[in-house]
This record gives sequence, structure tokens and C-alpha cells, in this order.
Amino acid sequence: MNSAIRSDLNVIKELLQKEELVKEFLSLKSQIDSSKEIRNIRNKMKFYKKCNMSEDEKEEYYKAKKLLDNNPLLLNFEETKKEIDHFKREIKEILKI
Repeated sequence: MNSAIRSDLNVIKELLQKEELVKEFLSLKSQIDSSKEIRNIRNKMKFYKKCNMSEDEKEEYYKAKKLLDNNPLLLNFEETKKEIDHFKREIKEILKI
């Protein structure tokens, strides 16, 4: 790829990063990645999945899953991700050659 195209793409990337939707998505992703609570619940679920779960462990697994399924941060992220996916499809369509 020539340097002019690469330069133009970097400008486009900077413009995209200024879009409110993109900023919201990146902020939510960062919050999720740094959430000890979410990380602990996910690790707990991974542990239980690897085990031959007893009934009590299955109950704990589903409690943890419910916590994740109803976590406002994760719910907001999933909705924002859908919007980002749509945004990306629009960009792809514009760039279609």
C-alpha cells in the first residue's frame, strides 16, 4: 500500500475515533476490561464449565450467568456493539470497489 493511501487511512481512523458512537463503544469496552467484578464472574463461570458440576455448582454457575446477563454495563455494551457493527457495514458499503 502506498504512503498516500496509508496517510489518508490514518486521517479517516482519527475522524472515526472522534465519532460519539465509537468513543462510547471504546469507553464501555475499557470499563468492562477493567471491571474486577465482571472478570471474577467470568473466571468463576469458566472454572465451573471445566468441572463435572454438582447441582450446587450448576446453581452457582447459573447465578453467575444471570449476573452477567443482567449487568447494565454489559447490556449497554451489547447494544452499542450492534450499532458499531451497523456503522462498520455502512463504511464497508461506502468503500466497496
